[in-house]
Amino acid sequence: MILSRVVKGAVSLTALKSIDYLFPLLVIPYAVSVLGVETYGRYAYYQTFAIFAAFLTDFSYSTVGVQEIAKTKGSSGVKGFVKSVICFKVFTSLVVGPILLAFFIMVDGYEHYYALILFVYYGLCFQNAWVYQGMENYIPIIAVNAVSKVTICSFLPFIVLSVDDVDEFYLIQGLMYFVPGMISLLYISHWCRKGRIRFRHINFVIKHGIDVFVYRALNASVIPYTNQMVMMLSNEYLLGIYNLIIKFLSAGVNILSPVANSLVPIFSEAYYNDKKIFYESFRKAMLVILSISIASCAALTVAGTIYFSYEFDKVQYDLVFFSLLFFSTVVPHALNSLYTQNLNLMGGSKAVRNTVVIFILLMYCLVPLSLVVSPFYGIAILNCILYYLLFICLIVIFGRKRNAECSGDNVSIQ
Repeated sequence: MILSRVVKGAVSLTALKSIDYLFPLLVIPYAVSVLGVETYGRYAYYQTFAIFAAFLTDFSYSTVGVQEIAKTKGSSGVKGFVKSVICFKVFTSLVVGPILLAFFIMVDGYEHYYALILFVYYGLCFQNAWVYQGMENYIPIIAVNAVSKVTICSFLPFIVLSVDDVDEFYLIQGLMYFVPGMISLLYISHWCRKGRIRFRHINFVIKHGIDVFVYRALNASVIPYTNQMVMMLSNEYLLGIYNLIIKFLSAGVNILSPVANSLVPIFSEAYYNDKKIFYESFRKAMLVILSISIASCAALTVAGTIYFSYEFDKVQYDLVFFSLLFFSTVVPHALNSLYTQNLNLMGGSKAVRNTVVIFILLMYCLVPLSLVVSPFYGIAILNCILYYLLFICLIVIFGRKRNAECSGDNVSIQ
């Protein structure tokens, strides 16, 4: 029973993530050949900030929201919980969206970025994949994403024909996010229309999700921050190469993460019912994710090598090494997701928050230095070292929490 739920959840979330990241990856070769790597890097730069803003608006629903739905989905109150959170999220997005746009109006005068920024932001905000994950019903969101993205992406080779069509490129990319997001919002709103809005649901999410939000937001800020530092201290070539590799890395991490995410509702039930089953299941899941992430690292390295060899007509060994350093972080990215989700369930969210804050502050301080000391390899080496160190720290925190629970020790690890 548990195995079938894990397989169903992992396959469904992998399909959803694959759709979300496959089309942007398929667009890369065409966009780079038509618009150039510098123009693509600038597009990715703006898109990154829109994705980050959507990530902030998502708060900690993908963890706390999923866990709460998993515990209450058999009751009549689940629709009220979803409706309350969705309404609060829409209100939040209506505040954040104009702020995001105002920021870019102040720092940049390129008006053709505005539609891209807002469409990407609101599309991601309104998708609300966490609702489908908590209910373990993925068919609607997969169907909406697949049909929308295939339809919209098919217009690309007919509309974007030269560098002069950059505005059309931004519009198509924005609609690939916005259309499925809006359809998903309408679907969820219809499903929970009979639920009653309760402020206690909003208060619950904020209270139990604030620590999760802090460390997820700080972690997500690394890419836009690094982009900004590269823009200031390096050149658009490195910006383009960095964002190309991040696209591959994000695809690998987000296609792999469904394995861990599919376990959230299952672990939530097991933890409150039988901790022995919970810890045994966690150990097995960790080994499976470790094996898959190592294989993913190898696959990404091969794919990146083939792509750069094709793009530059020969093997670029410096790019191979540069990308390998980034792709090797698939392992800690995937396992950190598993550990943080379950430490939050075990009451260790503050310990995770404090640890992540320390490492992200280190990243903030060392990224500029790495670009000065080693303009090309510096950020790759830094990312590799810090994410593996963070992974080791999370293992230690989890072990202390598990030992305290198994021994009946009430000493706090926070």
